[in-house]
Amino acid sequence: MAPQSTESGEMVRGKNLAVEDEWVAGVDLDAFKADMDELKVELEVAQGPEHEAHFHKIRFYTELFAVLGTAAMYLPVQWLVAPVLLGIATTARWTMVGHHTCHGGYDWLKQPKFNRFQFAAGPWRRAIDWFDWMLPEAWNTEHNNLHHYHLGEATDPDLVESNLDFLRRLPIPQVLKRLAVAIMACVWKWWYYAPNTFKHLVHQRNPKLLEGSNSHEPWIITDLLFKQPLDFLAVFTEALLPYAAYKFGVYPLPWLVLGYDAYINALWCVVLADVVANMYSFVIIVTNHAGNDLYRFDTPCAPYSGDFYLRAVVSSANFATGTDAIDFAHGWLNYQIEHHCFPTLSMLSYQQSQPRVKALCDKHGIPYVQESVFKRLLQLVNVMVGASSMRLYPEGVCAPSKAGKARKVAVSASVCASVIDTSTRRSPRISKRRLGLTSE
Repeated sequence: MAPQSTESGEMVRGKNLAVEDEWVAGVDLDAFKADMDELKVELEVAQGPEHEAHFHKIRFYTELFAVLGTAAMYLPVQWLVAPVLLGIATTARWTMVGHHTCHGGYDWLKQPKFNRFQFAAGPWRRAIDWFDWMLPEAWNTEHNNLHHYHLGEATDPDLVESNLDFLRRLPIPQVLKRLAVAIMACVWKWWYYAPNTFKHLVHQRNPKLLEGSNSHEPWIITDLLFKQPLDFLAVFTEALLPYAAYKFGVYPLPWLVLGYDAYINALWCVVLADVVANMYSFVIIVTNHAGNDLYRFDTPCAPYSGDFYLRAVVSSANFATGTDAIDFAHGWLNYQIEHHCFPTLSMLSYQQSQPRVKALCDKHGIPYVQESVFKRLLQLVNVMVGASSMRLYPEGVCAPSKAGKARKVAVSASVCASVIDTSTRRSPRISKRRLGLTSE
């Protein structure tokens, strides 16, 4: 057995590794961190007019799909032109414009409307900037903070293997499990993701509200309706109802001018567009961190440590990359490795950084997974139905470094600070006092 590296570059022996995990023994995390830190600074400094122009180009094409989709509502719904165009526009507003702006990827523009603390903040800005099933401040807490800084851990709210444990263990034929996954894909944003992100916002507002319950158990709208009616009412009125009222009520209403049939056609276009947006986003989002070639972890790590960068790589999968057309089609979620290494960069920065991050992984002997989104979809479904499982990272191979002793404290402090920022920025109704973070 080869000697095994520690985070400080020291070597330890005696830990048996599975064949697929032997690469761990040769990694010098301090050296990897130094290279990644240098690249991070270089990428941040390089952001400028080219990146701003690129951002606005992506925004233009996003809205172009929306305009063309709206115009296509005149066509018979059976043609599916309007549902597809509108579904693409809805997904693009989330995965490219909203996602990267909420991460702070365009804070450097010094424009208030693209600042992470003002974008989609409050009901009015939500309606203008990014209107979707998820409440922006809830998504920001769940995704930007908990998911990004607990990636692959038991406390990662997006850990598919844990969230679908009930389906994995269900004693029914595999074909029925796969059918259930297909149905989930058509409704997952409002059935699962909106309530589950809201759950984490509730917990940050007042941790005592979830005392006595399993804090890792996902919220789904049907369970809330029958088991937690007050929580259902909160999710419905604050997150779901405003979007549903606009999307299915206000948006198709002007078509009444052309008659009842035109209105019904437009309404069906909007309904099917939501199904398209659910399916499309499911394929390009949920596939990012699931597969029997990706790792999950038993312990936390400090943000921007060598361990953090390592986990961003080995717990994520990229898809095809390289051009704006390819990247737009994937919702810019084809750079998950780079995005989890450097969450606050612009979209163009990820495109430019990908070959360099991959080269650094090759240099340090770290596996870099990049496959077709359809191959990753198969990997995802296999994990969801229990046909395969993620790899468990071999904890203990790396002996604790000096920095590692303060790791848990650093993680808690960093995530807490991030949650304060994002929770208080979103809605004037949410204060630090309501979060229980002040003694006033």
